[in-house]
Amino acid sequence: MTQQLSLAPGDAIVYPKHGAGFVRGRTQRTALGQTQEYYDIELRSTGMQVLVPVAKAQALGLRRVTPEARIPELLNLLGEPDLDLPSSFPQRIRVEQGILDLADIEQVARLLGTLARRAVQRGLADSEGQVMRACRGMLSAEVAVSLGVLEDEAARLLDARLP
Repeated sequence: MTQQLSLAPGDAIVYPKHGAGFVRGRTQRTALGQTQEYYDIELRSTGMQVLVPVAKAQALGLRRVTPEARIPELLNLLGEPDLDLPSSFPQRIRVEQGILDLADIEQVARLLGTLARRAVQRGLADSEGQVMRACRGMLSAEVAVSLGVLEDEAARLLDARLP
């Protein structure tokens, strides 16, 4: 049995596909006669409120934000050797999208570095450009929450490490 993610009000989190935010609290809701407990999450970028079932939080990818002490290590990943991606475009874009969907921030950082170098060397297709922008947005949001800075400042930290 997997251990349940335990979050408290004020904890900084990342919810894949939605971005970084904060736990506002816990609430209970009843639907179809079943009462479930939910994390009440406020997303930083939009201010939108999201309710995530406590019992399914980990399975849905909810996790704590990267600790501030690990941010330099995360930024260093931008300069790591390129990810080994398929040469065939359809396969490559599927792998890139899969990395985004999993929201493993270390893989996202490496993918951003890889795509930024590829953009300089030979350019990117529109869909790969969208993946690169999504990586940059996801990473800058996480860095911003972790460091307690605005996303623009976090994006400048990323840009300083990219070609």
